[in-house]
Amino acid sequence: MTDAAPKLRGFLSYAHADHKMVDEMRDHLGCLSYEFGLTFWEDRSIHGGDLWKARLADEIDSANCFVLAITHNWLGSKFIRETE
Repeated sequence: MTDAAPKLRGFLSYAHADHKMVDEMRDHLGCLSYEFGLTFWEDRSIHGGDLWKARLADEIDSANCFVLAITHNWLGSKFIRETE
């Protein structure tokens, strides 16, 4: 039996208006996945038929770390303020 490194889960919070910037940022965060086994979840992983609010809450609860893409769009998001 081998000891595997624990899987680390990250939560990526961003305003949808900033998706292009987040795509670029995700590329930079890729090294963390390679070095530390850290994977980031974001709401683009929600599929049709998912209970999205429950899924969002589960992902926040199970995250080991958070990356917040804080922009004027993020700060102005009522959903982020009240839900995330």
